[in-house]
Amino acid sequence: MSETTPGGDAPETTPAPTPDATAAATPAASEDLRKSADERKSALDRVLADRGAQGWRIETRSDFQATIATGKPIHHVLHLILTILTAGLWAIVWIILAITGGIKRHIITIDEYGNVVDQKI
Repeated sequence: MSETTPGGDAPETTPAPTPDATAAATPAASEDLRKSADERKSALDRVLADRGAQGWRIETRSDFQATIATGKPIHHVLHLILTILTAGLWAIVWIILAITGGIKRHIITIDEYGNVVDQKI
C-alpha cells in the first residue's frame, strides 16, 4: 500500500537539479547581486559623508571612486630652524612628526556589487 496525503493525493516529489541546471543558474544569480550605477553612486555618497564627518576631505572624485585625505603637511624648513635654534633638542619632535604626521590618503572604491573598498596609499 502506498502513502497518501490527507487529501488522498500521492505525495509530490521534486527531481534533484542536474549539474547543468545549477551551472546555468549561477550567472543569473551573480547578475542579480550587481548594483546599478545609481545605487553605487549613492553608496559612495554615504561613505564620503561618513568620512567627512570624521574629518576627512575629498581630494578627487569620479562616479565610483574617490581619493580622501586627512592631516596637514609637515613644514620641514620651520622644524629645521627650530632644531638649529634649540641646539638640536627640537629634532626629537621633528622626527616624531615626520614618522607619525603628514597627510594620510585613502582611495575609496565601490565595486560592481556595492562593496566598499578602502585602500591606503
